[in-house]
Amino acid sequence: VLADFCSVVNGHVGGTVAIKGSFEKPLLNGALDLSIRRVLVDYLGIAIEHRKPQKLYIEENSFYFDRFKLTDTQRDTAIIDGHLYHDNFKNFQFDMYFEFDHFLVLNTTEKENEDYFGRVYATGFVDLFGYADKKIRMDITATTASVNRGGNLISSDFNIPMSTTSEAGENDFIVFEDEDDTLKPPGGPIKKVFNDNGIELTMNLTVTEDALIHVIFDETVGDELSARGNGDLMMLITPSGDFTMVGSYIVKRGDYMFTLKNV
Repeated sequence: VLADFCSVVNGHVGGTVAIKGSFEKPLLNGALDLSIRRVLVDYLGIAIEHRKPQKLYIEENSFYFDRFKLTDTQRDTAIIDGHLYHDNFKNFQFDMYFEFDHFLVLNTTEKENEDYFGRVYATGFVDLFGYADKKIRMDITATTASVNRGGNLISSDFNIPMSTTSEAGENDFIVFEDEDDTLKPPGGPIKKVFNDNGIELTMNLTVTEDALIHVIFDETVGDELSARGNGDLMMLITPSGDFTMVGSYIVKRGDYMFTLKNV
């Protein structure tokens, strides 16, 4: 089930399970002690683990998670509740709820996704529902955060590259309004950022001054806006890989490196 979304799945499991039913359709009940050494979630570029064994409950047609804890590489915690249903170990269906606090939710580079990338810490929750071999819907509601590591404050860092300088001028992805220094995309463009992967993702993100936002107009000459502020953004990724972003962002402070060519 995880192979489509995770390139690394490493852990240990043990416990007692009662088996009834027939050879063709076994019915399992029991509980397993599951420890997660490392799971790499390719979609988000994050690694999760929890080496202390926790209970994974097995019912006749599902696996059940009850306040199951996960940690990121910084030891921040997320909690899973819900079921992974199946029909005789086929047609796996997710019905899960995740909650997380100051958790590393995105850790990607431009090479992995040229349309948006960065390192983002957030607090919020996720609803996950759908069939593993069909379409999965992921609804995320989150607020950006920063974390303290050894007395050092680490901020979220989110990058939005524009393809060319002409795109920045012609596209209505970003609108500048002098009146209140607002970055306001009234009807964000649709871009293809993933291949057809069967995931429909909706993210409602509250951006705080904990996050440093980079809008990169021309990477080759360093033409870039770096800002901190507040806003509400909605991001939508369709199962076919189309990406849409809408919302508003009010700049509180920042820097703009402007390069004028051919003068």
